[in-house]
Amino acid sequence: MDKDGAGLHLRDYETALAAHVNGVFRANPALRDHRAEHPGLTASLGDPFAPVWFLAAAPNLGARGRPKPPLASPDAQWNTTPGDQVFRAALAEAGFKAGGPGAPGGWRCYVTALIKSVEDSPARREGKLAPLLARAETWAAVLRWQLEAAAPRWLVLKGDLAADLFRHLVDRAAVPLPPHVERIESYTYLAGRRQEGAEAMHPDRLAAYRRSLCTIARRAGMAPG
Repeated sequence: MDKDGAGLHLRDYETALAAHVNGVFRANPALRDHRAEHPGLTASLGDPFAPVWFLAAAPNLGARGRPKPPLASPDAQWNTTPGDQVFRAALAEAGFKAGGPGAPGGWRCYVTALIKSVEDSPARREGKLAPLLARAETWAAVLRWQLEAAAPRWLVLKGDLAADLFRHLVDRAAVPLPPHVERIESYTYLAGRRQEGAEAMHPDRLAAYRRSLCTIARRAGMAPG
């Protein structure tokens, strides 16, 4: 979808975003550059000019860092794990995704990651925040450009880690603050751990997660499509 008015169009946005991402990788050779092996892992998916964005902490490559098959298409992102399936189904139910949860296209929202490099690291696995804050700072200029170029009205933070990293950048005035910021449960946590005595993938927890996305869609003026 093209942006209304005099702003960027989708192709221009994607070209500029790729250039910004490439600049960070070139300036930071220690980063794991996954792009040759997984060209579809762009850490961004959907319509950037939609009013609602979902922000993850960082992309991942599925179980043990090896998706099956490798991510050759951006539409394969956020579609490799049980938690991804929960997320996509909730997006479709809330009207953020048309044509079925796993179908290509049909995006009525934008999904992106604050950190654009794969972070399969002890710091992430063990929940150590300081190294990830530093990595977020490395990528802050790219997220700033994204937010300024597309100006979403709603930014939905996917879990505590995404919320902590984004808050850190806002506190440092490294990124702008959209008009509405929400936090939702991490679906990885939802799918993989107990919560308040409930088993992973418990129907009550899944229902609450789906309701949270439907509530955001309703407040943002989205209609199922």
